Amino acid sequence: MFAHRARSGSELPLDRLARGKVRGGASFLDALLDVRGRKEDCDRWRQMEHTGWGWQDVLPLFKRAENNERGGDDHHGDQGPLAVPDRGIMQRPICDAWVAAAQAAGDPFNPDCSAKTQEGAACFQLIAKKWAALQRGGGVSQSGQA
Repeated sequence: MFAHRARSGSELPLDRLARGKVRGGASFLDALLDVRGRKEDCDRWRQMEHTGWGWQDVLPLFKRAENNERGGDDHHGDQGPLAVPDRGIMQRPICDAWVAAAQAAGDPFNPDCSAKTQEGAACFQLIAKKWAALQRGGGVSQSGQA
């Protein structure tokens, strides 16, 4: 177990987080979420004279790197080396229940947090082609291949 407090002087209780008790340790719990930076942030960087960091500069690079299962469009690529399955390991009833609860609380549904806006609730896409084997209970080899 790993314990921490969110802030010094916080009235929140001590949080206890489970550590990874599987081959690969805590990194097994990490997910490679496919969520890009916000368009507004990129454009602000460009305005701060960071040449090449505006949204229109970085979007083609994101698209070229991506092989999105949903296909290519104005926001996504489908020919790149990074496999982005539609839901993969996130395709579980608990994910759908979480999105439904967020919507019931007033949050909008957002089927694509890497498109026009990041606001809203959704089950994320992952950059993880081999995670399907993990979802089925398989393991990861020394080389990281499922």
